[in-house]
Amino acid sequence: MSGMLEDPRPPVRPTARALARSAVANHVAETAFELFADRGYESTTVDDICIAAGVSRSSFFRYFPTKEQALLRRVIGFGEEMREALEKRPEVETPWTALRRSLDPLLAIYSTDPDRAMRVAQMLTGTQALAVHHATKVASWRDTLGPEVSRRLGNQSDDPRDPRPGALIAATFGYLDAAIAAWAQGDGALPLAAALDHAMAAIGSDPT
Repeated sequence: MSGMLEDPRPPVRPTARALARSAVANHVAETAFELFADRGYESTTVDDICIAAGVSRSSFFRYFPTKEQALLRRVIGFGEEMREALEKRPEVETPWTALRRSLDPLLAIYSTDPDRAMRVAQMLTGTQALAVHHATKVASWRDTLGPEVSRRLGNQSDDPRDPRPGALIAATFGYLDAAIAAWAQGDGALPLAAALDHAMAAIGSDPT
């Protein structure tokens, strides 16, 4: 018998209201994606999405502040997922290896629906507004990951005077962007995970 006490409280379940909101958000996001894929991202307006989805503009903005977020809904919160994955990596791994492995949850999102992921990647690499939005989001992920990378480098705290955490995180996402671009341009001939490993191996050795 385990010595650990089980939590007697029942698991917290989402309310009917929360489930309904999630269903509407999913519907709007799917509608937006189909319109972007059919008409092009820049040629599709928020009004177009609202009409096709059967929602008002106020309802759209209740779920998504911008149409970029409607398209990238599945990866908006990935920074926290990556941080959690990074914290779970073995301590014996170098920060560089741990950062690579912490990208596995994102790669899993891409592999779950590769056709959709390919279309999104092609939009990202071919649309300036989306590229800017994505770069802003990645910058926020760097702040999320900084303390854990700093700790793995032996710092007692997230020392802003140490350039190494920022450099490693920036390099990781730089390689990820390069891998996604190559994967999209090659129509997925090389799996994204393999493209990322190939890109990150370009330095020849672990930079840490």
